[in-house]
Amino acid sequence: MPSHTPKGYELEGNILRTRWIQRQLLWDADIRDTLIAFDNYDEDDEIDPVAHAKEQQETHIRVTIENNQERQVCMGTIRRWRANGFIVADIMTPLGIGPSHADRISDAIAKDWRGVGFYTFQFQGVTRNRVGRGEAGSWYHMVVIVDFYRDELIDLDGNYVTPSAYVDGSFVDPGFVQ
Repeated sequence: MPSHTPKGYELEGNILRTRWIQRQLLWDADIRDTLIAFDNYDEDDEIDPVAHAKEQQETHIRVTIENNQERQVCMGTIRRWRANGFIVADIMTPLGIGPSHADRISDAIAKDWRGVGFYTFQFQGVTRNRVGRGEAGSWYHMVVIVDFYRDELIDLDGNYVTPSAYVDGSFVDPGFVQ
């Protein structure tokens, strides 16, 4: 039976969701248990996290990973492709808790992601947008956006190549041609 190894966007999503969960465990106690709903909720799951949070009037965050432009940045026997993207975190707090709670969550997100490099990702700036009252006036809404780029190495046959070394968050590519 052939095994499935995630590549490209599937791998990217798995890595980012795992890191988010790991980092959230380090947040302050009063925001650590904030419910997270990642994009593409699977209807086979027992509980829709957003619907549950709304029913219970709990703070929750919808996290979406968006990709946009991709371009080749290195030629040679192994080609490097760079994809730009961003993580969008929609923070929803009940009005009784208010903006200060959303601010604390956005601060934790910024601390976890701004300027961080790991695996094939490099995270850049953080943008925070106060939307205010949302969803029929029962929630306070804040949006946090974190820009990133990630690199993929692909050989001349179109196969993904696992990066073997990094220098300052960048690949050391033995097939690089200047």
